[in-house]
Amino acid sequence: TNDHCSCLMLSAVDLFHYSHPSALVAPAIVLGGVVLLFLRASTLTDSCERMPSFVNSLSMEQITHRDRMDLVEHISYSRAGFFVFEIRLTSGMVLKALYVLCMAIFALATKVVAGL
Repeated sequence: TNDHCSCLMLSAVDLFHYSHPSALVAPAIVLGGVVLLFLRASTLTDSCERMPSFVNSLSMEQITHRDRMDLVEHISYSRAGFFVFEIRLTSGMVLKALYVLCMAIFALATKVVAGL
């Protein structure tokens, strides 16, 4: 993946250096959409993590304590959520990736500005 990352960074440098700044509007919109998509998907996973606590707090007269405990365990062990390449997408993971992306964009922008 380092080859892909370096190729992407060099392509971005070429784009910054040899093209008009308005050419960056469309990729910025797409990047913003992808970030929002991942943030929404991670909130789904966060909601699924809170579901066992919610089910456990419900008062159900028809269901015995043991049945409710089995239901809560089943929900907990199912590990529901949004998965990307068999990895569960959480808010923490998305925010860390966004932080790294912002650092890379800032580093790239400072290199381009310093080269002008």
